[in-house]
Amino acid sequence: MSKKNIWILNYQIDDIQSVSNISNNLVALYEGLPQMFYNVLILELQDMEKVSSTSWNHRDWLVRFKETPPHHVIIVHPHVINHIFLSAIMNAQTKFTTQFIFHVFGNFTRHGATWFKLNHLMINKNIQFVAASRCYLELLKNFVAEKNLSILPFPISVPDKDNMLACLPQTLDVLNVLYTGRYHEQKNVTSLLEALGEISAEIDKKIHITLVVYFDDFNPTTLNTQKQLGEQYNLFSNMLNGLHERITVTLVPHTDVKHLYKLYSENDVFMSFSTFLDEDYGCSVIESLSCGTPCIVSKWGGYKDFCTEFPDDCFGADIILEQDGFYIDLSKLAHFIKLISQRTLLQRNKLPQDALAVVGNKKLLDSAMIILSKTFNFSGFDLSLSNFSRDLKTGHGRDTFEGFKRIYKSFWEI
Repeated sequence: MSKKNIWILNYQIDDIQSVSNISNNLVALYEGLPQMFYNVLILELQDMEKVSSTSWNHRDWLVRFKETPPHHVIIVHPHVINHIFLSAIMNAQTKFTTQFIFHVFGNFTRHGATWFKLNHLMINKNIQFVAASRCYLELLKNFVAEKNLSILPFPISVPDKDNMLACLPQTLDVLNVLYTGRYHEQKNVTSLLEALGEISAEIDKKIHITLVVYFDDFNPTTLNTQKQLGEQYNLFSNMLNGLHERITVTLVPHTDVKHLYKLYSENDVFMSFSTFLDEDYGCSVIESLSCGTPCIVSKWGGYKDFCTEFPDDCFGADIILEQDGFYIDLSKLAHFIKLISQRTLLQRNKLPQDALAVVGNKKLLDSAMIILSKTFNFSGFDLSLSNFSRDLKTGHGRDTFEGFKRIYKSFWEI
């Protein structure tokens, strides 16, 4: 049996570490496909899009595509692929039909108008849009036929054995909490700190929280709002002045994966109350679980999958989302913290194996090969994708917010 050829069109955004990690890990996963069945070729899109490389390879690669078309083209891009190159290979007349696989991550809906401009290229092509979680697949169903949708969780770097052997807290009267990611309006980190202050007396513990963050003022919020440089850091600084006396905070700049995994294993719990539009999976959650550290998270987006798959290790707090903010059940939060405080070393050390059984490479490769076997022609995006994208960028007020809640209902509904 002849091998199938795969082209991976990869795009890395170096200034957003989490996105770059997703891209690298997805590419590494496909490189792990059985070599007896697949040849994998990687093209770095960011090199293609540099001004100095406009004459680069576009024509050479198009000729190669026509002469020896790959069986599969896999696009790993947080937004939308380079239009010139995509248009060329999708319009190319070849001896057989290439399957195009788009890994959807980042804010798909906000770029909806751009995606919609590709409709004429995609119709009647063999296409799969791959989401990382069930909730994001449900969101995509608003715009794409279900036959053209698949799920493949984002792979993660596997922690080394030292970080997989978690430690019980050394100080029983202090709860050590970790949050990693952006400090952004929709990440609700300030609300997290305020909530911990409110329940600290009830749980009879001091709380130390380590924030591994970068301050993000410019990523789009739920609705179109104007942001100023330094706004999130100023909010953080002002919040520290009024912090509850039982709460202490350590601020750590974004760090490498090895150090991050060490932090996961050294803390009692990972917590996030995110209601971010891009929360299509939750890499921090599965990274924490794979280091043996339980989680308390908002029942939002991709987090919900982990709450279902790890009901004794990833606790989901119900949220109420309104235009002026969100509200969380503090009594449940206190209850979850008490449960985590009672965990044994055996429970923590068993958790990494349980986590890797869900997102280990063997299971993910099996899922990837199923996606590669699909042959469903694409009938086009629903027009509502373009309209909704426009409303997100320009709309204000209750009507726009209610439209957002309708499209994103899978993010918080059970």
